[in-house]
Amino acid sequence: MVDPVGSVKQVLQVALKIKEAVDTVRSNKEVCHQIRGRVNRLRAILSKLEDADADAVDDPATADTLKDLEETLHRAYSLVAACQEDRNMVSLLFSAGKLSRNLRQVNEDILAQMAIASFGNNVRTTIMLTKHFQDSPKGDAEHAMSWYGTRSHHGTRVEASDKYGGVLEVEEPSIIPKMPDASLPWFIIFTYTQLRNATHDFSFELGRGSSAVIYKGILSDGREVAVKRIYLDTTSCNEVYEKEVRFTAMLQHVNVMKLIGCCSTEGESFQVYELMHNGTLGDHIHGTIKDSGLPWPVRFQIIEGIAQGLLYLHQQCGLRIVHMDIKPNNILLDDDYIPKITDFGISEVLSALAHEEETGVVRGTPGFVDPELVTNRRFSAKTDVYGYGVLLLETISGKSCIQADSDFNILSAWAWYLWKERKLAEFIDPRVRGVANVSETKEIKRCIHIALLCIELNPADRPTMSDILQMLWDNKLKLPAPQNPAGTNEVS
Repeated sequence: MVDPVGSVKQVLQVALKIKEAVDTVRSNKEVCHQIRGRVNRLRAILSKLEDADADAVDDPATADTLKDLEETLHRAYSLVAACQEDRNMVSLLFSAGKLSRNLRQVNEDILAQMAIASFGNNVRTTIMLTKHFQDSPKGDAEHAMSWYGTRSHHGTRVEASDKYGGVLEVEEPSIIPKMPDASLPWFIIFTYTQLRNATHDFSFELGRGSSAVIYKGILSDGREVAVKRIYLDTTSCNEVYEKEVRFTAMLQHVNVMKLIGCCSTEGESFQVYELMHNGTLGDHIHGTIKDSGLPWPVRFQIIEGIAQGLLYLHQQCGLRIVHMDIKPNNILLDDDYIPKITDFGISEVLSALAHEEETGVVRGTPGFVDPELVTNRRFSAKTDVYGYGVLLLETISGKSCIQADSDFNILSAWAWYLWKERKLAEFIDPRVRGVANVSETKEIKRCIHIALLCIELNPADRPTMSDILQMLWDNKLKLPAPQNPAGTNEVS
């Protein structure tokens, strides 16, 4: 039987080792000190549990939380210890870049586990641990959008009215996080002067859209960032930006775009994000770097990472978030082509016990919008599964979902036709088909199969994101045959 109080002591011991190790690090000092600060806060909170009786913390959720924390802290200690070594020794274990990335990731993992931690019936400790993640703002609200870069016609979002021609007002669920402020340990409230200096007086423009201009910047700690300058000209824009910040400031996952901080002035807002040098997935498929020819292993890494990010949103972040606009233009790629889900401006949150809910307004991008949302004004996690399926088809074929082929205006109809004709190889992007080996070609066809399951007309027939990851990881897992994919206008 697990001793919860003993588990607390083990976590505290590892935390103490991290604290002591940081004192002698020779590289990556800034992130190591950030880790130490968060570990110190964690030690102070968990010390309340160390003195508790076993019954107060004897809960399965408590044991799971402590186990996860201990594993993460052991990983953090190993990385911090590596920063104590001479550079020659470090090079035997990590490249400098890999070590830095791993440190940043474990730092985020600690924060994420603190944000959603459960400590059974010890309510006081749980509240202490999560207070940074739920406090109300102390100043004016910051407004935000998530992704930086321009939108092509293909990626234009539309908003539909109700059946009587009016746009319905929908009450925002109370479980959406509060606006972030400086109490969040990783979130920065910038001043206008700081951002002006970081961008050299807004001189290096990366792109622009209808209501925003994006600039490259370098923070005082050397991090390259994208600074989005947003002009807040309507109430609806303000609401979208505010929801965007609420979500992205709280989410901590390697496959979700990280919002570093914000700044608000009268009439405009500034959002600061990690700089993604490889643009969006849409840029590589049908955008400005269309001819980059991403090889299949990279494309598979991307679609797998997106699936993991969506699973986090749906089941693991504690909020049951439905993104509502999954598409290639909303997937940013870092230096290693790790995908980052972005643009949470129209996202929704499902209530704790609800599998689906109603919405009065249909928002999204043509071709990626779930037919169930359009027809019945209902959304669920399966809404994102549908968008993911269309994204899969675009990533595999290299074509737009609404300009598929000379004989098929809709990509899903072309994929369904080739499925029935047993000619799936014709669906593969020629840049990939010409170099893929037999094993890769088999994997690509399996991914087309998964995509067709994701876009089944009936949401109940679609897999969950957990199912999809199992399908991607286990090639021996038998897949059901697709029945009635949306957009094919027929039943098999």
